[in-house]
Amino acid sequence: MTQYFPPLILPPGLARVIASLPGKDQLRLDDTVTRLHTVNRLLWDTEDRVRGALLSPAHVADCKREIDQLNSERNSLAERADEVLGSLADAGRAADVPLHTETLASVVDRLSVLTLRIWHSERAAARDELARRRVPALHGQREELCAALDALVADVAAGRRRLPAPARFKLYGRDDAAPAEIKPSRHLRRVLAFGGLRTPNRMIF
Repeated sequence: MTQYFPPLILPPGLARVIASLPGKDQLRLDDTVTRLHTVNRLLWDTEDRVRGALLSPAHVADCKREIDQLNSERNSLAERADEVLGSLADAGRAADVPLHTETLASVVDRLSVLTLRIWHSERAAARDELARRRVPALHGQREELCAALDALVADVAAGRRRLPAPARFKLYGRDDAAPAEIKPSRHLRRVLAFGGLRTPNRMIF
């Protein structure tokens, strides 16, 4: 399992808006987004581990339970982050305001995964020519995503765009059966994470 993983650096526009929130909301969001980024790292590691050629069927089943458990927590954390970030959208609740396709936490989640993809690609670049060629494109994707997120935050705060309801209603199980309960993996502990540093222009996790 990865012992170190890259911090999630939020774009400056979003970080400034978050800094304007009440202190308790800042702390709640700090904790939630930190845990979301940690869960994404654990998901990455578990999905890598389950691809091992020598895993027993029992070990594959354990990894699948870990992945389900982590995905369930990922959805819950994103919803929790949107509960705080939704306060930024108070000006954009009129029905005639254009609706964006995803919530702010969904974009932050994508930024988290992209941050991990860049970090893993940079580590692989020394031995993998394809990974080396992908690194500049991935950094370009991150720059574009950060710019788009800041533009969305500005539009939402100004009432020029509204956000969809944050509830994801993630369903586990077959369509013809009662929703399946996610049974905790015996290998996975509850995710704990510590918030990072704040500066006037960015928040680091």
